[in-house]
Amino acid sequence: MRLEKIPPAVFAEFIERRFAGRGIRAEPGLGAAIVDLAGNLPYDVQRLAHETWDDVRAAGGRRAGLEQLHATLTRLLAEQDTMFEAVWQRLTLAQRAVLRAVVLQGGRELLSADTRTRHRLGGPSSIQASLAALVKHDLLLKEGPQYVVIDSLFREWIARKTY
Repeated sequence: MRLEKIPPAVFAEFIERRFAGRGIRAEPGLGAAIVDLAGNLPYDVQRLAHETWDDVRAAGGRRAGLEQLHATLTRLLAEQDTMFEAVWQRLTLAQRAVLRAVVLQGGRELLSADTRTRHRLGGPSSIQASLAALVKHDLLLKEGPQYVVIDSLFREWIARKTY
């Protein structure tokens, strides 16, 4: 069951309060950065916040900021690299191109001529077929007029590792 998104400001404030309640001072904006990086997907937000808190605690730190968040994100991406690579390799070339375009375009205007040219995508019917397959494989979710990558770590991996 997927939880609905929580208003970002409320979620960010909650994260920073929880850090403080457990003895780690969150630098201003940490909660908002976690919510943003995790795409405001409740499970992903919780995972990234928890892992960041664990890493700071394990290092004996008393403050958490963007530096610690990015170190945690880098560690998590490295841990998931083999799995993400396997998923990527199972996709067709057209699906890879569309998935990468979703990441880089924020899931919007995927059928426009400009987007198709910029990302070397096929025709609209080919793009729609790839989008349908990616949704079927639980890699994408359609939210209104846009598509989002379901796993925010996979989204970051695509943004960093593919070109």
